[in-house]
Amino acid sequence: MTTLETASIGVGSALIASAVFLAAIRTFLVPRLDIANKMAHNLNTADIEAYRFKIVNQSRWTEAVRFHCDLVTMKQIAADGNQIRGGRHYFVGRRKTVEIPPFKYERETLDFRPKKMVSLKPLRRNDEKVEYAFRLTTTDCEKIDTALQDPSMHVRLRVYAEHPWSGRGRTFTKTYAVRASAICGDYVLGYEMTINHDQELEDALRLRRNSQQIPIEERGDQATRGGTDGTERV
Repeated sequence: MTTLETASIGVGSALIASAVFLAAIRTFLVPRLDIANKMAHNLNTADIEAYRFKIVNQSRWTEAVRFHCDLVTMKQIAADGNQIRGGRHYFVGRRKTVEIPPFKYERETLDFRPKKMVSLKPLRRNDEKVEYAFRLTTTDCEKIDTALQDPSMHVRLRVYAEHPWSGRGRTFTKTYAVRASAICGDYVLGYEMTINHDQELEDALRLRRNSQQIPIEERGDQATRGGTDGTERV
């Protein structure tokens, strides 16, 4: 075997090893988060009506770090700024199809707590402190209620996190578009996303909404004054 052939084999082996290493980083050394499919509708620690979203680190080996969360309502509107009210009908073969005009989304940012989450520990089912999960809490309930009742709107939660070893980041997105996306109650303790429905709390919240005469703006101020930082382990 000549020197040139030996060098070629060495270079090829190095390239293959590098490709395998990069593939391993892209496949394994990335955050693995899970966001609950349902929102929990209940009261926060200041007895203010709130919606909660549970986030769990599904990795059993590494933390998830450098979080950034974004909670918004999204309203679908026509590209010219008008509200979409349907489209023109036309036929393709025997099928009737709706022509949807060009559209865009109008977004409104919701306030939430905690504003900054440093890290989540690896998933340990016997972890009594449950440091692999947290709940994001918002008291902008009127805006969420509007989004869940309007067919042209939805609530979108995005959570960005990075892997502590590779530095690779990933964005996780969950949308909530119908009233059934929210359950009155609270999440069970631990890694599961189940919400225990609380009928008494649902009746109490309904009664509170019917009897409460405080303007929405004042309620928002009260929530800000009376709330905590919202950091909760679940």
